[in-house]
Amino acid sequence: MFQSLVSFGEFELDMSAGELKRRGRRVRLGPQPLNVLTTLVTANGEIVSRDTLRQRIWGETTFVDFEHGINFCIREIRSKLGDSAGRPRFIETIPRRGYRFIAEVRHGATSRNLSTKEVQVHELYLRARASFHQAGKQSLEESRDLFEQVLRLDAGYAMAHSSLGATYALRNINRRDPEDLKLADLHLRRALALDPELAEPYPWLCYVNVRLGRLAEAMETGRQGVALLPDLVQAQYFLGMTYFCSVESGADHYGAAALHLREAVRIAPGWQPSWLGLSYIALLNGDYSAAKESAGHLLPQAGSNIDLPFLGGEHAIASALMREGDWPGARTILLQFLERMTHSDHMYRDAMSAAAACILGDLFLREGAHAEALASYRKAWHILQERRRIVGHPRLCVRAQAGMAHAYARHGDRDRGRHLLAQAIETAEASTSIAHTVPVASLAEQFHAIATAQIAFGDTKEALRSLRRAVQSGWRDRSWLQRDPLLRNVREMPDFVAVLRMLPPPDRR
Repeated sequence: MFQSLVSFGEFELDMSAGELKRRGRRVRLGPQPLNVLTTLVTANGEIVSRDTLRQRIWGETTFVDFEHGINFCIREIRSKLGDSAGRPRFIETIPRRGYRFIAEVRHGATSRNLSTKEVQVHELYLRARASFHQAGKQSLEESRDLFEQVLRLDAGYAMAHSSLGATYALRNINRRDPEDLKLADLHLRRALALDPELAEPYPWLCYVNVRLGRLAEAMETGRQGVALLPDLVQAQYFLGMTYFCSVESGADHYGAAALHLREAVRIAPGWQPSWLGLSYIALLNGDYSAAKESAGHLLPQAGSNIDLPFLGGEHAIASALMREGDWPGARTILLQFLERMTHSDHMYRDAMSAAAACILGDLFLREGAHAEALASYRKAWHILQERRRIVGHPRLCVRAQAGMAHAYARHGDRDRGRHLLAQAIETAEASTSIAHTVPVASLAEQFHAIATAQIAFGDTKEALRSLRRAVQSGWRDRSWLQRDPLLRNVREMPDFVAVLRMLPPPDRR
């Protein structure tokens, strides 16, 4: 295996391993700042324009505020190197032109000059990372192909193995192919075998373990990632979301989940998945203001600095508005989202479109517009039958089936509704594993939807059992249980009062 080891001042940069050291001790530097530093060092004293940095680090993605992103990277590099813009030792700012690395660069014993092969590997790696961060279906395929090219040239490139593992993990979102998770696990563990000090593989292993339904292993790998590199946003995010998932098993982990997700937001406000997790924690706990505030960070905003674009903000906002009684506002935001998805290639487009159609159906049910509700749930069902391998598919099917059953009961076709409700209950019981979890189709909301459908058929005893299951799976929104018009027929029953007693005491602040 070739080397691309260079040193400058008291620092040593290993471009193959993606590692910076100071006097032998590793310096923690995020992937994007590290890529900027590598690009400047590779330029060998030549001026590198900001546009060149933009192309090499982020590619053609439209999701990043490049000016802010490049400024952030340069600040981070200077901070880690102990450099300053006023009196630079390493990075000189050339006004209106770009940056130049000005320190003497010494090459490793086996690579006194960067070879053509080394430069090719580095360029491929940067292109692959840029494609990965676009979070589109096609861009994931492009990043997979590029990372595999990198590894054909340098099979010992630990960061490339880690990144390819992460790519396979995200690729599974639209395929639910066990082979993707198997390959993700293989490359992530290969990265750790090559470099045990790497933190990046651990959070992705945490995610893979969740998708495999292995909660204990997910917790372990998630905690290892945080312990190795607490300021790695993926480490905080995936551990936070694992705590969020564990609530479905009866664990009281909302606080721990929120703690790690807030830390992820502090580290990288533009890592949008963290905001989705926080918004659904707030929603499930009945804090509508916090849910809307967090979800607002996921809405399209011109000029914002987005590290990983994500979906789901409209879902949390619409759900909160529905529970607050602003039904027209909720309907508008859902319809706008569904229209926006017709032009999207996001990896979560299909799952989120189905979820939005279900929430729209929930809204129509509460407005008494049963024909419109049925049409919305059918739209979700159509998406789910076209895209049968998307992540969270079983739980989204439960939401659509329970909603259609409810609408049929109100619309007069009770036999058809009974059949769909039985299917929803059967699917729900088969999808309790965390492997099926997605925030917009939580186990708690799944059982709540079944309960309201059971009430429509007069099955109040079964409905109250389903409400208990919802609370046991993480439902904490006392206010909506007390105000949801679809629960009116059970609200005075002793068993309903018993369900309320299962909830934590109301916050009296």
